[in-house]
Amino acid sequence: MAEPLSAEAISAAIEAHARWLETDGAEGTRLEMQGANLEYAMLFEADLRRADLSGARLFNANVRECLLAEAMLTGTSFEGASLVNVIFVDAELEGANFDRAVAPGGLFRNANLADASFQHANLLSAEFNGACLRQADFTDANLAGGSAVAADFSGARLTE
Repeated sequence: MAEPLSAEAISAAIEAHARWLETDGAEGTRLEMQGANLEYAMLFEADLRRADLSGARLFNANVRECLLAEAMLTGTSFEGASLVNVIFVDAELEGANFDRAVAPGGLFRNANLADASFQHANLLSAEFNGACLRQADFTDANLAGGSAVAADFSGARLTE
């Protein structure tokens, strides 16, 4: 496995992405870190809308208060990550791993979470309205206080 990216490299990429968002792509660079090792990374309050972190490893990362709407996160691992109040609206999260993640208040509205794993995750008050949760695994997850209006739970595992 590759060494984790440095805090400086991550910060520079986030700044370039912010500029890319501000100028609608005219300046800066879209954050594209497919397969990157971001374990223990500090991404607190980062605006990562439309970023591509597919297959990235964010083991025990601090992703609290991040904006990941419309992001490409297919196969990304958030195992053990702090995801308090993260916004994943319209994100592509097929096959993502949220095992043991702490994600109270997470907003997963209209996200594709097919085949995602949430084993032992804290999803207190999380919203999954309109989300695709086909074949997702919520074994031993805390879903108290959450909502999932019009969500597709076909084949999902919701038992202990």
